Amino acid sequence: MFFKGEQRDDACAVSAPSWGCDRFTGVGRAHITFNATGRISSVVVTSEPVLPIGQDFGYPKVVRNDGLYYMTLSQRPDVYLATSTSKNNFALVE
Repeated sequence: MFFKGEQRDDACAVSAPSWGCDRFTGVGRAHITFNATGRISSVVVTSEPVLPIGQDFGYPKVVRNDGLYYMTLSQRPDVYLATSTSKNNFALVE
């Protein structure tokens, strides 16, 4: 699952995290595993954004095709594309 990452506006009150001090941190990823009965058996959330973006954005959507991941996200009024060969590190397409 991919999601919009945000943090409090006092994120750097003590020390700066590796992803920065901006309120909007980027796209995060959580890997959710279900057991045979359909219940969640584990959740692993990445510790850093898979696509750092230090400004407001919305609606990250990811698909995989022929071994390549494609992510779209919006920043009003535009829609952007990011790609990756790994689900852990995306880059915006220029």
